Amino acid sequence: MRFKNLTFVLLFISIMTTVNAQDVHIAGGGTLMDWAHLKFYQESNEDLKKLDDPKRVVFMGNSITQQWSVFNKDFFSNNPFVNRGIGGQTSPQMLVRFKPDVVNLNPKSVVIMAGTNDIARNSGPISIENTAENIISMAGRSASNGVASRPSSVPKA
Repeated sequence: MRFKNLTFVLLFISIMTTVNAQDVHIAGGGTLMDWAHLKFYQESNEDLKKLDDPKRVVFMGNSITQQWSVFNKDFFSNNPFVNRGIGGQTSPQMLVRFKPDVVNLNPKSVVIMAGTNDIARNSGPISIENTAENIISMAGRSASNGVASRPSSVPKA
């Protein structure tokens, strides 16, 4: 019996050490070690922080926001607009990355498009109240850093 227990423990440890948490992907594009996918825009953020633009507007959101750059590239390249959408993201993930992806870029304002994937339960069950609190927290963080916030909703098709 002791041999079976020892074998099980050793097998379990072996499996756990070979499974790298970085390789386990979750909704919103992150990993277990980077749940909010902070690395997604990390390099681009470092470049943008070097360029001060008093008219900069950041668009924070999910795949709908992210796809705006595909749908109309000129909208972002011809304006001081920065797209920070990540497909599949939920409001808790956006709240975690709000400082590096929005506040640290010193924008004039931010357009917040959040909640769609919360309703879809992409990262598990969440109440409407919690989603609203996350969006309000993003707006509050904006205000405390002198950034105007513009919460938005999914546009009609």
